[in-house]
Amino acid sequence: MNLNKLKFSLLIAAVIIMVFAVQVDADVIEIDVWHSMSSGYGLEFIEDIGDEFNEMQDDIEVNIVYSGGYQETLEGAQAALAAGDPPNVSMFEQSRGAAFVDAEAVLSLEPFFEEDDSVDLDDFFPELMATSTYEGTVYGIPYNTSTPLLYYNKEMFEEAGLEGPPEDWDEILEYSQILQDELGVYGIDFYPWGWLFEAWTGQAGARVLNEDLTEFTLNSPEAVEAMEFTQDLVHEYGVATYGSGAEGYDNFFGENLAMTQRSTAALESNRESADFDMGVAITPAGPAGHYVPFGGGNFFMFDTGTEEEQQASWEFLKFIIEAENWAEFAASTGYMAAHEEAYNHEILQERFEEVPEARLTYDQIEDGHPRPQVPFWGEIHSELGWLFDRMFAEQADVQESLDQIKELGDRLIDVYGLGR
Repeated sequence: MNLNKLKFSLLIAAVIIMVFAVQVDADVIEIDVWHSMSSGYGLEFIEDIGDEFNEMQDDIEVNIVYSGGYQETLEGAQAALAAGDPPNVSMFEQSRGAAFVDAEAVLSLEPFFEEDDSVDLDDFFPELMATSTYEGTVYGIPYNTSTPLLYYNKEMFEEAGLEGPPEDWDEILEYSQILQDELGVYGIDFYPWGWLFEAWTGQAGARVLNEDLTEFTLNSPEAVEAMEFTQDLVHEYGVATYGSGAEGYDNFFGENLAMTQRSTAALESNRESADFDMGVAITPAGPAGHYVPFGGGNFFMFDTGTEEEQQASWEFLKFIIEAENWAEFAASTGYMAAHEEAYNHEILQERFEEVPEARLTYDQIEDGHPRPQVPFWGEIHSELGWLFDRMFAEQADVQESLDQIKELGDRLIDVYGLGR
């Protein structure tokens, strides 16, 4: 074979290889997965599990994208949806998925569960699955779920002669007074109302909305009682402080604050940050008993792309909630595994033996409730921030303030036609 023929043969072979490579790449289904888990709160795990998924098969390429915090992800997804190019899968904070369900922008997951016998909906904790269920239909996976816990400084408690954490509101007040008298520190803190508004009012027996979503009830006597109690802790008794969430953490780790209510997802980072013996307990009970909202985020599948892309999205979701993978995620972060098989997996059970505090969030499941599932919760959330400022900075009347938020909420219910 002369040199020219050899060059031609090599060229043809190269073209064939390139065409074959393009064809192989064309057969790979790419999906984008957005999430809001920052470093120390699941970022490293979700990126690693995405790499593992990509390496174990050749048909699907998942692109894991940190899309910012919950609010940034919400706004980014809204913008992407308006532009006609949403991600295949996105995480939304517990109270924000309803907006996308209402817009018919996300898929029901029930057909995927029904057609795939490798995953059983009945294996999920029903209380947690309720956070992803709207009008009886499952739309999401409660992946990085959490509840608030009480973190406290054991050394301060011992120095003040206190045994164990407070079990109810009366003891929160009593212990806070003792801590201030003996050590000159604040007992507990408050930061802008979000899920803790639901926790405190729920412990008093109040609910944000009625069951059929036709009326806001967050101005009930029970809700007023809860908010006035927190206001009194700050202003009448002077044993609590308020400010931003960061200020509260600074006070707690700076040992100027004895107790703070934070997410179970912060368990590992709090353990690392505390230079003192830190205790962890379930949320104290109110007059109506225990009540905690479920926080964290759920994964949703947008109604976008081809059927093959949607099936690929399901395959990835199914992979990350396999018992071993979910147990490892929960053990490494403090977030909750939402089904029995993952909860009972040896990885998570060994974690409970090593760090018993990691089990506490599961002890609250029966007292857990979904956050309000209305598509306009963002507007109400902003009003609760206004309420926080009025209550604590201005010492405004709680009843009057809650009445105004109810009025706005009921108008929005009418606009959206809920409960019809």
